[in-house]
Amino acid sequence: MSPTPPGRFAPDTLTNSQLDPYGADFRGWWHRRAQQIQAAIPDFMGFTVKANSEGQPGPQDFGYDHGDGANGIGAAVAPLGMTVHWRTFVYNAEVDNDRLKRAYLEFGPIDDEVQPDGTSGRFADNVFLQTKNGPLDFQAREPVHPMFGRMENTNQALELQVTQEYTGQNWMLTYLGPMYEEILKTDTYATDEHGRLLRERLVGDIVDGTAQHHRDTAIVGVANLGNADNLTGHHLSQANLFAFGRQAWDWTLDSSDIATDWVRMTWSNDSRVVDTIRKMMMGSWEALVSYQTPLGIGHQFAEGAHYRPDPADWAGRDDWSPVYYNQADSVGLGFDRSPTGSNLAAQYFPRLQRRYGDIDSVPENLQMWFHHVPWGPSDGQRPNVLG
Repeated sequence: MSPTPPGRFAPDTLTNSQLDPYGADFRGWWHRRAQQIQAAIPDFMGFTVKANSEGQPGPQDFGYDHGDGANGIGAAVAPLGMTVHWRTFVYNAEVDNDRLKRAYLEFGPIDDEVQPDGTSGRFADNVFLQTKNGPLDFQAREPVHPMFGRMENTNQALELQVTQEYTGQNWMLTYLGPMYEEILKTDTYATDEHGRLLRERLVGDIVDGTAQHHRDTAIVGVANLGNADNLTGHHLSQANLFAFGRQAWDWTLDSSDIATDWVRMTWSNDSRVVDTIRKMMMGSWEALVSYQTPLGIGHQFAEGAHYRPDPADWAGRDDWSPVYYNQADSVGLGFDRSPTGSNLAAQYFPRLQRRYGDIDSVPENLQMWFHHVPWGPSDGQRPNVLG
């Protein structure tokens, strides 16, 4: 959906005046391009779209919203049997001061919108909303994204990161199978229209369509395979690609069993080798979490590389900066997203709202995602940060 720069000429490109997602010019262009790709790749399934995100153009630049843009492309490619995966990784600062709230605030109303036939939800049947596992950006541990379970009327796709952008890159052993397992087996406490808890409501149940009877769903992996001999730049990082494939196929699997299978197929069937490498793998994610996001304080990286720590950095924009996320001051540490703060907690279903919104009940490993935790030793009654 990029506009053509002034003075540029190329065959079959759209001008700014043609970027109407309901217009024949726009839809005709996407249909022609999709046909060309399908002629070369007969089983090509569709497009992943990043729009109005991190400086990329999109429908909002022309007076439309994400539903208009996604459906415009969806209508163009539907006759070819293709789908559109529209990424929900958006964080327009004008929407809310808390970056973590912004995606749901933009996409939730479109999912709830009542249509002329009385049904709810405006996104087309061949459109998937592709949502990262957490509301920030592939941190070592995040709470699950509040959109899982909240988008009852729209096809859902869970986006997991296989490459280790924030989890040690190609230098560190970080086996991500346990992280995928934690995400997929997290209870959303999703309810039906009467407020009753769904019987099957884990993230995996949402994503496989069981919980809310979605016909089409997906799990997507961001892999970033390169030209290294081992594809991943780190021999043990190959295990993450293997685990993703296994858990996408069957999210109920145990990550330790997957690690065992991978070690046996990759290194040795010798029990001493298997036990040693599996132990290294299974402890690696929590080890990373303990120094990258302890107690839920996330995004503490120096600008750019997402590797070196720099908690005092301001990256030229608040929501790219460690200081925005740690909120460190003389009182404490952490971002208050409780009802007394930004109230991100309210985007979750009622039981998680209460759990995350109360500093006494929020899981310790998520404390600073939701609370500004006071300095000082704990008195055994209320959480504190040991100063």
